[in-house]
Amino acid sequence: MTTLLLLTSSFALAADYEISAEVGRLDVAKGGYELFGSEYGIATMGARLQYIKNQNLSFNVSYHRWVDGGRVQFGDYYYEDTGISEGPGADEGFSTGFWGNLLGLGVRGGVDLWGWLNPYGTVELRGLRVTARFDDDPSEDDNPNQITLHGHSVGFAAAAGLSLRIPSTRSWTVSHYTEVGYELMTPMSLGTSGALAFRGLHIRSGLGVRF
Repeated sequence: MTTLLLLTSSFALAADYEISAEVGRLDVAKGGYELFGSEYGIATMGARLQYIKNQNLSFNVSYHRWVDGGRVQFGDYYYEDTGISEGPGADEGFSTGFWGNLLGLGVRGGVDLWGWLNPYGTVELRGLRVTARFDDDPSEDDNPNQITLHGHSVGFAAAAGLSLRIPSTRSWTVSHYTEVGYELMTPMSLGTSGALAFRGLHIRSGLGVRF
């Protein structure tokens, strides 16, 4: 047992960086996001690079992205469960597309237990840039008569998490973490779709390599 603790402790002291693939979740507090998708539980994907200064303090940069979209019909009756529209103009409408790019710079402080378990708290400053398109095919960015809107927002997220890493005598090891907290972003103007405000429950989970 003593040998295992010495091995994991010496490994933890040698770890300087960690790179992880992440999945995340964010909410829309206000605005017309229903044109693009659900306002609750928007799924994001990205990556995080972490510099580990010591056992109790680290710094990180993260990038997340998501793509969403929907279809707006002009009929008098539109059934969301089937996507069928009825009434005058039922065959007319347009498609929407939404691209979100979220960049974060954060600091994390925690307690290292036994060289493999790390409960922590983290605060991350964030910048968000979004693009919305209204067209028959929003995936193309050069269609005639396409409406393209851009928005920017800044904010922060604060969370508590738990990180686990596999004890190893090698120069690297696998690490997993999950954190839950709250995110607050400034409202952004996005033209006809109104002011969007991303805030609410923050969840991120990552799997990576520490070396």
